[in-house]
Amino acid sequence: MTRAIHIIGAGNIGFSLGFLLSQKGHDVILTGREPIENIIKSGKLTIKKDSKLINVGLRDNLKYESCPNVKSDSIVLVSTKIYDTKKCLSEYSDILKSRRIIFIQNGLSPESVFFQYLKENRLEYNGKCYGGVVFGTANLDEYGILESKLSKIVIGSTDNSLYKNNVLDISEEISLPCIHYSSSSYEYQKERATKLIFNSTNLLCFLFNMNLGEMAQNNVVTNLFKERIGEMVTFFSNYNIKLDAKELYNKCLTLCNGKFRTHIPSILQDTYKLRTKNCQLKTEIDQIDRSIINVSKIPMPICKYLLSEAELMIVNINQAEDKLSMYLKLSEQNRQKYEVLI
Repeated sequence: MTRAIHIIGAGNIGFSLGFLLSQKGHDVILTGREPIENIIKSGKLTIKKDSKLINVGLRDNLKYESCPNVKSDSIVLVSTKIYDTKKCLSEYSDILKSRRIIFIQNGLSPESVFFQYLKENRLEYNGKCYGGVVFGTANLDEYGILESKLSKIVIGSTDNSLYKNNVLDISEEISLPCIHYSSSSYEYQKERATKLIFNSTNLLCFLFNMNLGEMAQNNVVTNLFKERIGEMVTFFSNYNIKLDAKELYNKCLTLCNGKFRTHIPSILQDTYKLRTKNCQLKTEIDQIDRSIINVSKIPMPICKYLLSEAELMIVNINQAEDKLSMYLKLSEQNRQKYEVLI
């Protein structure tokens, strides 16, 4: 059955997902932000998938709306950065008309951010809220080519009432080879925790200005990564989410050395944009790493130290006149401090 699907925050990941859903026959309505918004508006975007270049134009079942007209039977996928969630909900209040909202975001629990927003604004919501975790990448290069490597998107919920006989109640609404529906709230939380641990490479790449392949080949940085994983695995064990630190470490390094070796994490992509757009640098660090440390009941010295170093860098970058030059200077100082050789 064809479903109307709104993708709010149709950036690299959101647009890639929207394109795949439109190919499957769904009616997809995109709402994006710069820089990809202007490309969407132009009606043409080139996607690189499985080494093939595909020219994507807007068509009957792939449309763009600057202000989405959401209806109750629409499915809404919110694919903004988690720190933009509340702003997004405020700007596009029609989102709350949908009875099914899926937050495709990193973070401890985007659903909790949603319900906190409702409470703060004294709003009621009569629909169902889900979360989504993206494994894989999607990068827009300087030539306007979007390379999509979405390997798996896990959709689930922390609300056990949304599962019946180990089946999530939205699982028949959207079907794609890359979409996996969790069979329980535990599986969903485990997948989310795993993704957060994989994404902890982003902070290290930012500190030392390197891509994933360079990070995985550097013994100093991978030792920091190993200690960081150990602390995070212990953190999640206190929430009865059992993970194997050694297994996660080896799997992540394998991915960094292989399929994603040239990938530049989003925090670094945002930093490099300071070359042409000398604005305030805003990242997901505070919303992800800081939120974990703030609620942790165990000491997390490595995570806390690395985060404080990154936060100090961001403060200095944002105070500088030439922000990119300041970042390059600080990341080089970090390399010298740790004797990191690339």
